[in-house]
Amino acid sequence: MKKRVEKVSSWELIVLAGVSVGLFAILVGSKQTMKQRDYDVKYQAAKLTADAFEAVRDFRVRAGLTIDETNDPNRTGLIGTQYSLTTYGRGDQSGAMTATNPNFVAVVISLLRRAGVKTGDVVAVGLNGSLPALNIEVLAACQALGATPVIISAVSSGMWGANDPRLTWLDIEALLNRNGILGFKSRAASLGGDGDNGRGLSPEGRAWLDSAISRNGVMRLHAESLGEAVARRMEIYSREAQGRRIRAFVNVGNSVANLGEAAKPLPTGRISRRPEQLPAPSVVRAMAEKGAAIINLTDVPRLAWRYRFPVAPIPLPPLAKGRLFVERKYPVGLALIFTVVIVVLLFFVIEYDLDYYRRRLFGRATAISETMKK
Repeated sequence: MKKRVEKVSSWELIVLAGVSVGLFAILVGSKQTMKQRDYDVKYQAAKLTADAFEAVRDFRVRAGLTIDETNDPNRTGLIGTQYSLTTYGRGDQSGAMTATNPNFVAVVISLLRRAGVKTGDVVAVGLNGSLPALNIEVLAACQALGATPVIISAVSSGMWGANDPRLTWLDIEALLNRNGILGFKSRAASLGGDGDNGRGLSPEGRAWLDSAISRNGVMRLHAESLGEAVARRMEIYSREAQGRRIRAFVNVGNSVANLGEAAKPLPTGRISRRPEQLPAPSVVRAMAEKGAAIINLTDVPRLAWRYRFPVAPIPLPPLAKGRLFVERKYPVGLALIFTVVIVVLLFFVIEYDLDYYRRRLFGRATAISETMKK
């Protein structure tokens, strides 16, 4: 073929542009909705979470416990009041509302998978009352994955959490057990608050928390110091693991025993710091020293932004909605084929004088036409 010695003509560029636009239009039109990794597990966990949320809401209604539709516009029953006798600190209302989206359980499953959790693994879990919806999602994720959680809870709560003295986190946990929705229960519980012993709460508030621990048949965890609180927790986790390796430690909320008295809050999500970089004494430090992966679930809006979930959605989205469940993607194979086609066309346009062959073809067509006329 004749090599090019002149510039590429306008008609060649127009044809090449037209072909490229046409191929791009075909590719856009062929975009497919694809299920993400662990879709079935995530869907099962989301359905389990939705059932649990519904059970809590129904119980609140039957028990005559108020649902504040201003602060809980989706009427989930999982958003508490701003202040109560069992409230020990500040809380994030938008974070509490964000966690009431049952689909948010997919975030927990993704983090557990990144930590290497699989069926049969032991997961140590530290909960408190500040984010009851997220507590439920952690347990639902473990159940859907077939992992075994060992749970230690702090009964008190921050603002907007499970801070009704008549419906603490332990009451919610027991309710879900009775209804056969979740099969896990706290092995022990402390009062929580500053020092993990109820400091910052009134005597009446501490009495309400003691009553919740007693009526739910949970072992009361008491320690004179933060170091002792951490040591007691580690003893229980180790005993309940029964010699099996604890694959991960999941913390929900700002428990001083779990996170220590760090000057700066620990990052939310999977923490990849070395043990010596974590505050001591704390459960996260002790668990990291034993080789467990650390998952810290505190800043819910940040997690939602990271995984493209809505923050404080009104109304709640449909089940299995979100990028962690399904995502629209372009077919990679077709994109590669179209790329090769365009590269080949570019090669021929740049390398060979197509105008020369077009003129020859046009000249032959003209000659034949003239011959036919004669």
